[in-house]
Amino acid sequence: MGGVLNRQPVEGEVAMEEVAKHVSKDDAWLVLFGEVIDVTNFLGIHPGGQDMIMNYLGKDATADWQEIHRPEDLTKQMQHLRKMGKIQAKGGLLQWLWGRTSAPASGQTAFPKAVPETTEEDEDDEEDEEEVAAVRWTAEHEAELPPGGVFDIDELSRWDGVQLPMCIGVCHLVVDVSSSSNFVPDFGYGKLWAGKDTTFAMATVSLKADDANKFDFKLEDFSEEQSKALAGWFKHFTTKYRTVGTLKELKDWDFSSVERAAEALPITSMSKVA
Repeated sequence: MGGVLNRQPVEGEVAMEEVAKHVSKDDAWLVLFGEVIDVTNFLGIHPGGQDMIMNYLGKDATADWQEIHRPEDLTKQMQHLRKMGKIQAKGGLLQWLWGRTSAPASGQTAFPKAVPETTEEDEDDEEDEEEVAAVRWTAEHEAELPPGGVFDIDELSRWDGVQLPMCIGVCHLVVDVSSSSNFVPDFGYGKLWAGKDTTFAMATVSLKADDANKFDFKLEDFSEEQSKALAGWFKHFTTKYRTVGTLKELKDWDFSSVERAAEALPITSMSKVA
């Protein structure tokens, strides 16, 4: 592991080889939009849990970050982030955020070039997305639950936050996440996992859409770290949210090892997911 630098590097000084050395909980760097960011003080308060961000230490996290975040998501966390330098010469995300919050006299700031410029049509689409209100659970929705609370993938897909309150599957259970502000339709975790099983994605800390509703794996093939991650997520979702059923596709799977590992875990920063 590389030690924390004793000085603030000048722009353009940091190489990816240096970033790759800073991958511990006490010395954590990653790259966003060409800028090297020290996220050590951010790990414990990351809304998606510490394990999610740990997966990107020493790497360029830009592509996956864009999948589930808006630029504004970091404005409240800027005091916990430290810019260490640049990989590229162009402006980066934090430069834009810091410039925006400092409100320059001109009143204008440039969005980082790494992000495609939006058109008026794009802005209209974004406004439409923001207007989509997630369906919140009411007593009437109890009657919509499948007989015996047994979901299959097709039934689970209806519980996407738009047709019905949002639910997700984790291991063999289906939980109601409709109360979470981090699970909204067509954005972030909601876009990835609404109305889907997340077991494989949770274990592998994956933000790939194809890793939801994935069943061609075996629990015993998970590494120790992946098994621990799955147990942590299972504990979080089954203690924070209401279980409303079980998933038919996983009814014959033995998740007892996950359940035992989850029972032994304390409530961690994953509780900050929502």
